[in-house]
Amino acid sequence: MGNDNHKPNNKGSVPVYNKVIDKSKLDIQIKQIYFTAQLNKDRRRGQCNQREKELLNLIREPVQKRNRDNEYQKASAIVNDLKWVKAHECIMRYADIIKDNEMVIAMSKGDPRKVNDLLPYVESLLWGCQKVNIDCVKAFGEFIISTFGADVYSELSKNQQVTDDLKKCFDSILPSQKEVKEYLIELCKKNNIKLEVMNEIGHDLSESALADMGGPNDYNNAT
Repeated sequence: MGNDNHKPNNKGSVPVYNKVIDKSKLDIQIKQIYFTAQLNKDRRRGQCNQREKELLNLIREPVQKRNRDNEYQKASAIVNDLKWVKAHECIMRYADIIKDNEMVIAMSKGDPRKVNDLLPYVESLLWGCQKVNIDCVKAFGEFIISTFGADVYSELSKNQQVTDDLKKCFDSILPSQKEVKEYLIELCKKNNIKLEVMNEIGHDLSESALADMGGPNDYNNAT
């Protein structure tokens, strides 16, 4: 990766990095991202909990009053909420990793090779914040440019090292049928609802059929 913040040594071949890095500035930026993500996550979790109560009320209606499409659409919206919550949890985790390595970044003096292990988390943080509209990430992006150079930022902007955990949160606009059915099965387990109660209006839920559709998702573990 190229870098705008170095000087050539006496031989003019190997760059010498001597950037003075303000660790306190980085600390403020990362904390701002973390707490913004936490606030957004808590708000979306509250919305998710409310929607889940509404879905349970629909399921507990007499069978003649229930509507499969209404229940499915409500469940689909909840899955989207859970993915949004999971995305913010990823952002918070990556912010924590970067914060724990602030001294490493400061001591790099602008040499990207010394923070190479951190770059996937930096890239994921930048990409994730853009996806969920956390505007304060712009200051962190400017910090990366001023510290490691525009070439490094350009490489990070290619999004080639974004973590799979985060990518999965945005792999589609609407949840897949598998994701919705998996959520409904977990909801039934959590609330002691027999799958027959769901299937009597056409949800067609079964764990064996779900297993045939692929491995489990982990957004149900979002907190």
